Amino acid sequence: MVPARRDTARRAVVRKTSMLVLSLDLGLANCGWAFHDTARSRWRAGVISTSKDATGEGVHHSEDAIARCRLLHAGLQKLVEDFAPQILCVESLSFPRSAGVCAKIGMAWGVVATLGLPTFHVAPMAVKLAIAGKKTATKAEVQAAVDAKTAGALAAQMLLRKIPKTRQEHPYDAAAVILAALQLDTLRAALSLSR
Repeated sequence: MVPARRDTARRAVVRKTSMLVLSLDLGLANCGWAFHDTARSRWRAGVISTSKDATGEGVHHSEDAIARCRLLHAGLQKLVEDFAPQILCVESLSFPRSAGVCAKIGMAWGVVATLGLPTFHVAPMAVKLAIAGKKTATKAEVQAAVDAKTAGALAAQMLLRKIPKTRQEHPYDAAAVILAALQLDTLRAALSLSR
């Protein structure tokens, strides 16, 4: 019985541990992000947006993608400097719609690798199940569940940062990954093992 008590005590300590978590809904055009300080129940969220070259003439797709990677890197580096996260949470890669999307996501993952943060992955269906209670949850159901679980903190961030409705799904998806990982205790366990 003694080992069980130690295990219970260890879980209690892990649950009380403060964590600074950054999460991304990775994309080259729109990268949603959410930051959560578990000790203070503080949430911040936003979108790093990059745009195609304005002229469109004489610019190769690869040059444009590299320029967008630089913008994404600068935005992510600023988040790391501003929030000093201990760990990065991301939704596991699902099957992309096309080769072009796959290439862009691959480039974005390359940018993420340069951050040097321990990275924790959560499967897309596990996120939906943990947040909305079903693996087939819609974007609207996930957003409603995130708003309920954050007491409206994400909705407030959308207003504060004046994020257009067409881009709000990205920070909501990033926040859902954090909430799913915390609900499943897998993030806390991974962080306690890394110490």
